[in-house]
Amino acid sequence: AYLALGVVLPRRAELRRQREAVVLRRLTPGLIAFVRVALGSFESPIAIMRRYTERPHPRLAPMQALVAEALQAGADQRLRPFAALSLVARARGCRELSDLADALAQAEAEGGRVEQVLAAQQETLELILQGEFKRMVRRRTMYLLLMVAISLVVGILVNLLFVMTSGGGALAQLG
Repeated sequence: AYLALGVVLPRRAELRRQREAVVLRRLTPGLIAFVRVALGSFESPIAIMRRYTERPHPRLAPMQALVAEALQAGADQRLRPFAALSLVARARGCRELSDLADALAQAEAEGGRVEQVLAAQQETLELILQGEFKRMVRRRTMYLLLMVAISLVVGILVNLLFVMTSGGGALAQLG
């Protein structure tokens, strides 16, 4: 029991952070799309981030919490909105979100076009996620083929055993 406590408890925080990073990674394309649409209506970045957190949604809760934390950090440290998002995203461990926030912060600081940065990041992230999805489908296909092969071999062996024992008659004599 003590060994389990020594192994499980210290890893719990790390596992929680890894799970949160995976969820944030899945939510990043949605954030990109939201910001792109909002920038198209000429809203300021801080207004976009506030609007993103206005209506709580259970599925978006981790990303909304991150954006709310970025808004708070920006207000506390007097940072630009995307610079604050970059600061908070780095602490969460999601590489794709950190890359996006860093690129947005750089474009904001240099006065560059944020829309172009968002389009490039969205395209890159979609390619990465498509590749991962294809790998997952291939892996599941292989597992399925393996299960079919195993069941086929076991079925053939049972059938051979049945035939070799004269329809189960030899097995009935043993019992």
